[in-house]
This record gives sequence, C-alpha cells and structure tokens, in this order.
Amino acid sequence: MNLVELNVHRTGSGDPGSCSFLTIQTWGGIGDILRELSSIPHERLYRWTGRPIRVIHVPARTLTLHPAANPPDAAFVRAIIERCPSLVWAGEGHWTKGQKWANRLVGRILTSWGGPLFPMHLPLTATEAAQVAACRPTRRGPLIGIQTHLSGLPSKRIPVAVWTRVFRRLLEEHPAASILLLEPDAAGLALCIDARVHPCGHLSVAQACDLIAGMDLLVSVDSWSKVAAAWKCVPQIILVPDQTVDYPELTAEAVWRHSFRGLTGRAEIQIEGLRAEGGRIRYERGRSIVQLAERLPSAVGELLKTDRR
Repeated sequence: MNLVELNVHRTGSGDPGSCSFLTIQTWGGIGDILRELSSIPHERLYRWTGRPIRVIHVPARTLTLHPAANPPDAAFVRAIIERCPSLVWAGEGHWTKGQKWANRLVGRILTSWGGPLFPMHLPLTATEAAQVAACRPTRRGPLIGIQTHLSGLPSKRIPVAVWTRVFRRLLEEHPAASILLLEPDAAGLALCIDARVHPCGHLSVAQACDLIAGMDLLVSVDSWSKVAAAWKCVPQIILVPDQTVDYPELTAEAVWRHSFRGLTGRAEIQIEGLRAEGGRIRYERGRSIVQLAERLPSAVGELLKTDRR
C-alpha cells in the first residue's frame, strides 16, 4: 500500500486532542473489524463536526481464538484506518468503562438513523483502482462474486471438488454470467475452470470492497465480504455453517445477534443455514455446509431474476 499517496485523502486525522469523544473498539477477524468500524456513522459525523473518531484494537493475543482463525494484526487495522479521514488510529488496547457506555448510548440513538451498520468508504490510490478495474470483465452479463473461504475455520471450509461442481452448474445455468473469485488461497486457482471465472484473491481488502460494490450478487461462507456488500446493498447469499464445532459458545442465536448485526431483515440478503424455530434462532438441522453450497445454483437463479437494488 502506498500510504504517501493515500495521505492526499486525509484532511484531519489530527492529534487526539481534536478528536471526537467517541472511540471505536475493533477486534477479531476482518469481518468483525469492518462491522465494528461500521457501528457508528463516523463519515457523517466527521463532515458535521470536523472531529475524527479514535479507533483502538484489541490484541489477538488477549483473545481466545481457534488455532485456524488467523486474525489480522494491528498493522492491518491501522492501514484501514489511515485510509479514512474520519478515523484516527489510537493503538492497541481496550475500551475504558466510560468509552464503552458512551458508545453504547450513542449507538442506540444513532440506530434510528438507519443503523446499526453504517456504510463507509475506503479510498484507493490510482494504482490500486487500476488493479481493481483489471479484475472486472469486459463482457456483459451478471457479475457474481464468490468468497469460497478455502482456509480458516474448519466449519466454513467446503472442498474444492464441491465448489468445482457448483461453479460448473452456475456457468451452465447462467452462461452470460462471470464469477469473480475472492479467494487468496492458492488452492482457489483450481476453480478457474472457465474463462468466465476471474481470480481476484490478490486484491487487498480495500480493493475487494471496491470490487464488491459493482457486483450483481455476492456469495460467501459467512465471510467478511458480507459487510462490504451490505454497505452498498449488493444482493447476497450467505451460507452459515454450525460454528459450535469451532467455538462452543457460537450458538445460532449468538451468530445472529453479533455476526449479523445490521444484516438481518434486509430484502437483498438471503441467509442460508439459520432459521427461526419456536421463537429462537437455530442452525438448520440435517443440512451441512456442503449441502448448502450445492443448493447455490438454484438460489442464485432466483436472486438474479429480481433487481433488488
């Protein structure tokens, strides 16, 4: 990333004395970080007050995480923050009690503005924007983004052979479509089975967010891309596996309440793998993550028939 070039976007990152009284605390994986950064409309508040909001990041070493979780480090979070004039990096740490209650109070008030997930913009350099443009197909037709999640938590992994079958069916049933493959793992190259599959896993998170904004549909395995798609109201299908095998405390209700904050009750978002039963949210019984993936071609067809944006 060329931060010197990015600094042209910054007009008031300033010293902490000029900051808002609010502080955003980020933690966990990329999706958790993007969701927490979206919990307050910092861009709107910055336009009104000229005061950026501090961001602190909880060190991964202080959290109990699955060995395969591989969360980003503080440098990743700082690089995201340095793209946003409305945010200021304040280092690693935890909320004080005062900061926690201030944010909760303001969050409840701001939810009436359309939260609790507020869109944000991650500016790109000219070089980065050109790299994103190079990933966009020139042919006409629906752009279907798929984040296959070949690495990371075991519960979210779907074998390449299964994805290959899904890709073949998608391309057969939607011959005009192009698939933008958001998979950084080298194993994902095996999914480039047709000229209509475009590997985009080399893009940074900020670049991928820009690419997602122009998609007609996004498919993910409960991955961070769901937040970026929600910022731009991109129709999406989110496959949700039973994650208690990775984290016993991640019940369906916990996933619904935290991971899907701001994503539920939206017409353009279809969540597969969770359902309401007896007044509670539960994982769908008898349907593995592989079975959810194999249903994708028909589900994609239904969503592409309707322009929900």
